[in-house]
Amino acid sequence: MAIRFESLAPKRPGKQKPPQKPAKRRPKPSGTITPPKPETAVSEQPRRPKVQITLRIDADVIDHFKTTGDGWQTRINEALRKAMR
Repeated sequence: MAIRFESLAPKRPGKQKPPQKPAKRRPKPSGTITPPKPETAVSEQPRRPKVQITLRIDADVIDHFKTTGDGWQTRINEALRKAMR
């Protein structure tokens, strides 16, 4: 009978995760409509196709738009479009 070195080594707590049970799903009541999730909802098609470019913009300009939250790249695009007119 061979002795394995793994069986002699002390077990480290927290190294092994306990097996996870699959989440139980409750059946949906019949006749109800579930709205689509935001990430899977169909969005409007863009007016024009977007083109990916590399553009160097001052850091303070980027910081200004980023502090306004999500959608900062869209707002930069809108500001550039406004400047075209």
